[in-house]
Amino acid sequence: MKITGQIRFIGRYIAEPYWPERAQVIDIDKESGVSRARSESARVKALDAHLKKIGMTADQFDKLKLRAARPFHTVSDLGHPVKGHAPGEIVIPPDRILSCFVNACDQAPSALRICKPEQLRSIISAETIFTGKQCADGTWSRAVVPKKDGKPISNQRGTRSSEYIENFAAELVVEFSEHQVPRKRLIDFIDWSGREIGIGASRKMNNGRFSVSW
Repeated sequence: MKITGQIRFIGRYIAEPYWPERAQVIDIDKESGVSRARSESARVKALDAHLKKIGMTADQFDKLKLRAARPFHTVSDLGHPVKGHAPGEIVIPPDRILSCFVNACDQAPSALRICKPEQLRSIISAETIFTGKQCADGTWSRAVVPKKDGKPISNQRGTRSSEYIENFAAELVVEFSEHQVPRKRLIDFIDWSGREIGIGASRKMNNGRFSVSW
């Protein structure tokens, strides 16, 4: 069975996907020794030498970094065209939606939980959300404490910036079995997830919160 509602984000939606290209860039930086070089000229020399070793040009590496830094998923990332939606339209993929629900299964009051977190993806599924947006609405900057492995490595705060979209409504479609989850209970669970958890990145800072009109 499917339920459909109009989802509206309350404030910013930030995606910051971890693309495979980002892992490649990180590996190249580590293997080249760029981070250990003490001067800019040494960093350039180390990177150039490593790129030649792996058969990559500087131009190819620059393009790789651009792909690694893409701030949102788009229709083109779905791997197939979607009628009525441009390739560059920003989307929220099912995995992001379900991640919100998995988190909610872990944190929601027992009366609202629909299953154990590890069972969620086998009980319900969600369809891609098409936002209608093709570019960011703005950039959110904040001061953050630098960390490594989750632990602060300095008291000096740095600046981190994230692109976001806001003020949009879209269709949320969730498929489930009423034999496993009653419709009313699922709706109450999703509504709580929107208020308390949210979708996307920086959720602990109240980004990604949403409401749904059923």
